[in-house]
Amino acid sequence: MSGPAHSGGPSVGPAKLRGLAFSFWAFAVGAGVCIHEWQRAQPPLSLAGLTVVLAVGVLVRPSSVPRVMALLATMGLELLIDLPDVFNHTLVIGVVGITLLIWWLVILRRSTADARDPGLVYGSIAPFLRVAFVVVLYTAAFAKLNTGFLDPATTCAVWIVDAIPFVTIPAGLAGLMIVGAIVVEFAIPTSLLFRRTRPLGIVLGIWFGVVTALAGHAPFAGFGWSFYLLFIPPGTLGRVAATVAKRLTPRVRRRLAGASESPISWVALGGAALIVMGIVQLAPVDTIAIVKRYGATFAFCCWMAIWSVLLAENWRHWLMVPARKGSFGAGHPIFAVVLVLILVNAASPYLGLKTRFSFTMFSNLQTEPGRWNHVVLPEAVRVFDLQKGLVRFDQVSDPALAAAIDVYSGPKRWSSGAVMSDQAWVVLLAAQRLVSNYPDATVRYEFDGEARLAAPVASDPILGGSVPFLVQKLGGFRPLDSEDTCQL
Repeated sequence: MSGPAHSGGPSVGPAKLRGLAFSFWAFAVGAGVCIHEWQRAQPPLSLAGLTVVLAVGVLVRPSSVPRVMALLATMGLELLIDLPDVFNHTLVIGVVGITLLIWWLVILRRSTADARDPGLVYGSIAPFLRVAFVVVLYTAAFAKLNTGFLDPATTCAVWIVDAIPFVTIPAGLAGLMIVGAIVVEFAIPTSLLFRRTRPLGIVLGIWFGVVTALAGHAPFAGFGWSFYLLFIPPGTLGRVAATVAKRLTPRVRRRLAGASESPISWVALGGAALIVMGIVQLAPVDTIAIVKRYGATFAFCCWMAIWSVLLAENWRHWLMVPARKGSFGAGHPIFAVVLVLILVNAASPYLGLKTRFSFTMFSNLQTEPGRWNHVVLPEAVRVFDLQKGLVRFDQVSDPALAAAIDVYSGPKRWSSGAVMSDQAWVVLLAAQRLVSNYPDATVRYEFDGEARLAAPVASDPILGGSVPFLVQKLGGFRPLDSEDTCQL
């Protein structure tokens, strides 16, 4: 697209507008990373600290392609370290980070100038990122078509909204919440597919992100916005940039431009961020939890308020942009392969593979043998048996193992000492992975309803089974309560 970036301004070509769009996207990624790491509240002298420093570098100069790729590399590394206990948003940004880094290194080997050109990079990666985002949104919505989500007594639709402070959904409105959630989650990706309805999809996305953040999931919403930005035309972003420039005095603009070019700004702001992270670690645990959640929520809501104002001021240009070719696509074999892997990951619960980080967040979906609850797909589509066998831990001798089980199954599972209280069931592979680092522990447990004793774990024919490395890293399985519940 060509044309003026703002009324009365000089003509801005498509390449420059794409470069500007890259900067907006990169800034949103950096902001999403900061929100994510803040809610994690990890020690500053860790991978999280390095990630925050790199995110600050991107915020200072979002037009720098190498800085963005370095940041994405750390998010990919964070994903590999945390597997299989990761969140859906960290999986998405981690996979995207690894994919874009590999692609960029290939381009860098061919041409340094191309690899450093933000406009060229944006034009190459945006179609792939749009496809990936739409796939994730559709599969997350599809997972909610199950009896648990449709049941007012168990649905995550009510649980999510009830998690917002001072908000309680009356029982009589549960049905409306269920229908509304399903309609909105299918409407967003559908709206994003078509040029004329994309503004609606973005408006719904802002609203959905704010609700999600208020419920305590600001990192998910923060990363999501970086994808929504890809659906805003570069010309509109040019108008937004002009609107922001009008709000700033010439002196402020000059200082910001100078700070963007100065490495000292990066060092100073990065150091300040690490100091704040360190101070947060000194607070009491309960205080840290409050600061993490509400600090991230406040930051995201302010971020969305700013964007809402900027888009509202430029709504006419936004609604009248011409159609563009190439909005969606793979564009490179690496991107095509990753899109297939994303689809396989989304299908994994139904196929009988893993059940975690498969874009089924807060969906009530259950696909384990005897618990299948999806109302569209039949249980016959399950072709693998990694979800077979249910284990419930009753008592363990090793406190460290008890703590690991507690973290995996959720808080407040223990009644006293190492005796379980209303402990959730876990699939056999998950149980084997949990106890694999404690071969000398003694464990009382139930396997498919039969009481058993592993004394020690290493000699037990069931729990002592070896777990392949790929299953250890990729085989994430959710715990299962006795009755259908809402969980991540």
